[in-house]
Amino acid sequence: VDVTAFQERPSLELRVLRLPEERIIAELSIIETMHRQMEFTVHVRGVESPNGDYLAQADLYYEERTAPQDQREVPFSIQV
Repeated sequence: VDVTAFQERPSLELRVLRLPEERIIAELSIIETMHRQMEFTVHVRGVESPNGDYLAQADLYYEERTAPQDQREVPFSIQV
């Protein structure tokens, strides 16, 4: 995840959903990060096979999680 330069440290909420049922299989919270570039390893758990389609969602916010400043979605597939 890359964020632009900031004066106030942002927080992020990341989710990975299994498609097509849109079931959340992983969540990650980053609180007031000081880094502009971040990498994360998220494990696929609770599925019989990791093969399939997924959607990564990210919400960037500053104090209120319910009022994100920016939101992004990135679809991806896993084929083992």
